[in-house]
Amino acid sequence: MPASRASRRRLGVIGSLRPNRGAVSQADPERSSRRPVAGSRRLVCSASMSRRPHIVFILTDQQRYDSLGCNGHPHAVTPHLDSLAGESVVFDRCLTPNSVCMPSRASIMTGLYPSAHGVWQNGCFLARACYVPWLSDKEMIGADHPARGTHPSNIPTFADLLGQAGYRTAAAGKLHLTPTQAHPALGFEESVQRWRDDASMAEWHGPYFGFDEVHLTLGHGEMIDGHYGQWLRTRHPDQDAARRRAAAGPRPFAEVSQLYVGGLDIACHPTTWIADRACEVIRQQESDDRPLLLWVGIPDPHHPFSPPAELAREFETHATAGVCAADPSGKPSAYADIAAGPGSMRVPTESIRLIRQYTDAMVHLIDRAV
Repeated sequence: MPASRASRRRLGVIGSLRPNRGAVSQADPERSSRRPVAGSRRLVCSASMSRRPHIVFILTDQQRYDSLGCNGHPHAVTPHLDSLAGESVVFDRCLTPNSVCMPSRASIMTGLYPSAHGVWQNGCFLARACYVPWLSDKEMIGADHPARGTHPSNIPTFADLLGQAGYRTAAAGKLHLTPTQAHPALGFEESVQRWRDDASMAEWHGPYFGFDEVHLTLGHGEMIDGHYGQWLRTRHPDQDAARRRAAAGPRPFAEVSQLYVGGLDIACHPTTWIADRACEVIRQQESDDRPLLLWVGIPDPHHPFSPPAELAREFETHATAGVCAADPSGKPSAYADIAAGPGSMRVPTESIRLIRQYTDAMVHLIDRAV
């Protein structure tokens, strides 16, 4: 997410950034050539701690670059993010080190490639001594673990480093640093089944991978667990029932099971809940002298495509990006192999338009939350 010039005195920016044209004075060419590097210890340690800026790190899930008006979507309804980008340093030259969730997130957290941190696929976890047998003399994972002693057992995250530098560290929303489908006996705090079986998890709020305080969401769409799921079931049981009815209800296209109108009101949607928790953390900062690192992990617009009914109805009437359902035969052979492989499907062309409209609705809700 972009950070405004007015807020850059308060917000730290991590990543390879390109200023807007004219933002850097030509009288200072050395300054214009400097680029901070994601996850760099030098970046953390060399920053002027006399300023001790607050840092808010907002990460959405499976969101296309061109889903925002500021990045070229002619029909996006993202006024807040567009306005922010208009007065910001914009992060627009980034290549992910891995195309799926957990390896990419582990790289964001550590500044390392998957070959260095060991998270090569979803279901792997960022190693910590509390989860795996390890060799204390070498600080490496033990040989009886599948990683075979090849990866450090306590790779620091940027939250670890900022905590050591005196920051208050908090996270709201999705982290996904350990597997959500793990058996509860393995002890992973992001195990969905553990949250369903162990009522005491509702009282757990960290520490977790360098964050002293966490408010977790687990999963995507409306059927999200973690602290959010506990909150919804206990505080809004009618909304919990409504989301379950919607998830089990009819679909506009039988071939696309993850495309439907959600059952939650906007006020109880996970995106809204995450924004509310983040605002609570910020309000509490008034009584804390430490600078703040706040991670805000929003699971949308990852499928299922299930926006609240109010937004679904509104965006069904909106224009959206053009539909492209190209035949994979004209592409490299790997595309055809995927299309012909197990679990693949050809969705109706007319469903793609609705998928795009519902995605636009989910991105709009993110814009409102920010």
